[in-house]
Amino acid sequence: MALKYLLDTNVILYLLGGKLLEPLPEGRYFASVITELELLSYSLLCPKEEEKISQFLEEITVVELNPEIKKMTILIRRTHKIKLPDAIILATAQSLGAKIFSNDTQMAKIPHIDIIPLLLK
Repeated sequence: MALKYLLDTNVILYLLGGKLLEPLPEGRYFASVITELELLSYSLLCPKEEEKISQFLEEITVVELNPEIKKMTILIRRTHKIKLPDAIILATAQSLGAKIFSNDTQMAKIPHIDIIPLLLK
């Protein structure tokens, strides 16, 4: 069975921008609907970049909010007082049993969450 990984918004930007020092390992990849919204709502996004992001998101699984993720988000946010988008991303990973690729230093401070930072060029 392939390992599951959730990609944070910053990692997708690094990946699409060719800034990762090493390729991502083999596995099954996911992104939160929050990441999709963050990526596609950037005001200075040109049509070429939008197409590149959309194609990438079609290659992985985008996870919508569901009752389990909502409950976990509330618990994470109450316990750790982090931003709502980050809490949703963490809850999504927990619901999937996935490790998170992220360079977000605030998320990395949360105990019992498996966050993997990536080296950049």
